Amino acid sequence: MMKIKIASSTMIVLLMSGVAWGKDDTLGQAKAVFKPVPAKPPVLKSNPATPDKVELGKMLFFDPRLSSSNLISCNTCHNVGLGGVDIQETSIGHGWQKGPRNAPTVLNAVFNIAQFWDGRAEDLAV
Repeated sequence: MMKIKIASSTMIVLLMSGVAWGKDDTLGQAKAVFKPVPAKPPVLKSNPATPDKVELGKMLFFDPRLSSSNLISCNTCHNVGLGGVDIQETSIGHGWQKGPRNAPTVLNAVFNIAQFWDGRAEDLAV
């Protein structure tokens, strides 16, 4: 028990003093690869966004009539209230079938270079 308290105290002191655990510059490497999310989505010259298109997209995202059972909307698996996911280990589909993977988030998906879990589409215009 005493060793655990000493180890915990040592770790807290090191963390508070700013001592790095490694010699590599992980933060610097991450900053070189990742950039902040832009304030505005990209403008598609062939399909510019309009308020009417945004409203239509919102309506379709929450409409279960697009599913074969008329029971499941996009929001069922990509729940925007839960960060764009369903917080399940694997997603549940029609007839309560358990799928082979979970639903990836749709938040900021416009910035993805590919869509769907396997990257099979450049965008959702399929």
